[in-house]
Amino acid sequence: MSLLAALRRFFSDKRSDADLRDELAFHIEAETQTKIAEGMPADEARRQALIAFGGVQQTRESVHRAHWSYLPTTFLQDLRFGWRMLRRVPGFTVIAVITLALGIGANTAVFSLADALLLHPLPFPQLDRLVTVFVRYGNGSAGRNMSPADFRDYQQRTHSFENLSAYSSADFNISGGPTPERVSGARVSANFFSTIRLSPIAGRAFSADEELAGRANVAVLSYGLWVRRFGAETRVIGRDFQLNGKPYTIIGVMDKKLTFPGGAELWIPVEWTGNETAERSKAQLEVVGRLKPGVTLEQAQQEMEAEAQALAAQYPTTNKDLGVQLRPLRLVVNGTLMLPMTELLFISALLVLLLACANVANLQLSRSTVRSREMAVRAALGARRGRLMGQLLAENLLLGGLGAVAAFVMARWMIAYQVASAPPVMLRIVAGLNDMRVDHRALLVMVAIALFSVLASGLVPAIEASKPDVTHGLKDGVKNSSGRSQHRLRGGLVAAQVAIALALLGGTILTLRGFQSMASASRSFAPEQVLTFAVTLPASHYPDQQRKAELYQQALEELAAIPGTQSAAVLTTTPLSNNGVVWTRFRTERQQELKPDDLPGGILQSISSDYFDVLRIPLLRGRRFTRADATGAVPVAVINERLARRFFPGDDAMGKRLKIEDAQGSRWMEIVGVAGDVRYDWTDEAPEFTIYRPFTQAPMASSLFAIRTTADPLSLTPHVRKSIAQLDSELPVYEVESLKQAIDDGIAGLQGVGDFIAAFGLLALVLAGVGVYGVMACSVAERRQEVGIRMALGADRTRVMRLVLKRGLLLTLIGIAAGVPLAVALARSLGSIYVLYGVKAAESMLLLSCAAILTVISLLACAVPARRATQVEPMSALRSE
Repeated sequence: MSLLAALRRFFSDKRSDADLRDELAFHIEAETQTKIAEGMPADEARRQALIAFGGVQQTRESVHRAHWSYLPTTFLQDLRFGWRMLRRVPGFTVIAVITLALGIGANTAVFSLADALLLHPLPFPQLDRLVTVFVRYGNGSAGRNMSPADFRDYQQRTHSFENLSAYSSADFNISGGPTPERVSGARVSANFFSTIRLSPIAGRAFSADEELAGRANVAVLSYGLWVRRFGAETRVIGRDFQLNGKPYTIIGVMDKKLTFPGGAELWIPVEWTGNETAERSKAQLEVVGRLKPGVTLEQAQQEMEAEAQALAAQYPTTNKDLGVQLRPLRLVVNGTLMLPMTELLFISALLVLLLACANVANLQLSRSTVRSREMAVRAALGARRGRLMGQLLAENLLLGGLGAVAAFVMARWMIAYQVASAPPVMLRIVAGLNDMRVDHRALLVMVAIALFSVLASGLVPAIEASKPDVTHGLKDGVKNSSGRSQHRLRGGLVAAQVAIALALLGGTILTLRGFQSMASASRSFAPEQVLTFAVTLPASHYPDQQRKAELYQQALEELAAIPGTQSAAVLTTTPLSNNGVVWTRFRTERQQELKPDDLPGGILQSISSDYFDVLRIPLLRGRRFTRADATGAVPVAVINERLARRFFPGDDAMGKRLKIEDAQGSRWMEIVGVAGDVRYDWTDEAPEFTIYRPFTQAPMASSLFAIRTTADPLSLTPHVRKSIAQLDSELPVYEVESLKQAIDDGIAGLQGVGDFIAAFGLLALVLAGVGVYGVMACSVAERRQEVGIRMALGADRTRVMRLVLKRGLLLTLIGIAAGVPLAVALARSLGSIYVLYGVKAAESMLLLSCAAILTVISLLACAVPARRATQVEPMSALRSE
């Protein structure tokens, strides 16, 4: 009888009187045996059982009463008996519990990560009602920035939102205290705080009239900044302080939960001028809205799309082909890569769980062979199949419970390790990362996963073990052995384990290859000998390009004089940083007819002449920048080799021109050199087109400095701060770190995903090896007599070993054949979301390597049982049967 049929029969009243009598007799006998086990004499136990179930009245009511009174007792009895049985086989119990703990713990840890970073990344009330408004372009791409005029129109015309607010991330220099400081912050619309439904713990939020330019310079502090810089003084409200060289008044301190957007520590109101409210060509605002109660995301999307079409008709010059797309804020706050990366982790963790369940199921099947005589005796004494299944599932429930306890410890350790190993910058800017833990939601999920594991790993073995051959099992001298169907089932489970292991091993190798490629690329820079730091020049003190260029030039001279400095340079962004990249569209003289939207794009760097020396980037042709390339001179540029090959094929790019668009407008630049390729964004598959220009012709307000030194880079930090302070005492120096640390920080998120996948791959190898070993060891034990007969008939040890290895190898090859499609799918997932540097898809050599590794592991797992088989003494084996 199947479990479903037993449940259906239990709750059904459509049974014959004979069935009812048999079932009541079963309950009376079970109650009698229970009381005898408790020490009651047999006659008294029988009498008490008859009284408990209404004597011998064969009524439906007594049967139902028997069901409900007997079920809890039976369950507890099964648990007690199961615990005794598990204690008798500590080796089996420990292996099964650890295996389940690994599968349950891996999934619990991944859920905790997803819960913190995707489901509840921000501590805002009713977070699911908050949406981000993306601008959808005609080519199908979407961007998060919107023009001020479009935002004001959507804010006034749409009715799906309680509030529609805007913000733009910004960094600020705080001066006027003991030391200058650079903090992250944002310019926000007045209704920003009411949109996210968080209020200041001291002071007030912004008012609508403070959005108007020139009305008031006011700021709201984060709780952390208030404590760190102002000593948590309540008297700070109303105090003035210097922000970007201008006086601002502190009007409020926000709730400690708020660090949005991007780890913000300070907020000031946007300043709407007449020109800005009419500006539609420059997208500079991010928009977040709170949906009204009862309004769905789809309804709001339809309304916003209708308004976008109306704006396109009203302003065809700027809004043609522009649409909108609404996305839940919780899914985009940590970037668009977070969702596919988490989905990949979930798939990998689920594969580990299935692998663990298959392993435990195989252990259970192997153990059921040993217990076949026990099951036959129980069946002969009247135990029904459902009763036997219940006993076996109760034992597996104990295994699942113990595995869940161990999984809880494992998941907490994994999460704590991830948080502790994350760089401070990630803890600050990645929403929810600092609060990641195994909480009550994770515990509920863990319990659900544990129950699934109990059924997945125990149901099939319970079904197999609950149908013993009573006649065969009770015969004296008959050896317990598996039937042909059980052999096939165990072999199939091993093949499934090998298939899953192949997929996870492929993912692990791809991960390691990606990191190896990244390490090789960064190794050419010798990043461990380079110190980097950033400065930002406030417009109030450095209003023009000349003043900025002079400060940078003086700083380079001061830095070059620091003992241990080999060379120093100014730059815009560091390699492999995926941060601070400035993009521009450009055209060559052959592309003058192309429309602006059809122009290629590339990275724009403002650098000093020693930049290529500091980062050891080869200058392949032409010259580097000189002091003659100053403001007012002919604009010049150095391009990277990929750009030169693509747009100047067969020609020498020297002397050619290209045109860029930047804050200073459109201008042509003469190419004076070609440099080697560098990847600046690790999510790109190939080195980006890169245009270098001298900082003296286009100094940036925010720039990085890089110093190559013969000493420990961080040992130069005090000298660097002193040198910059001598030039401007109110100019903060921030993000001081080695180039190696900067690169590591940039890929820290990818490193975390890689750690998980690598751990899953290693775990898959271990579990697959254990699975193969378990099946082969059991097979050798069951075939001991056969091996003895073969050896008695003349088979040598080599032939016996070959017989065992052949079966293990066959199961491995079947699993490899089944696992290839799964490995290809996982590899494509890794490549399609660009989470691995240089990874595109599964390659034949990769799959062959994984298959070879698994084959070796399987052969090693088979070697011990095979060697054990060769040591069987023929006469001893024959006499034992």
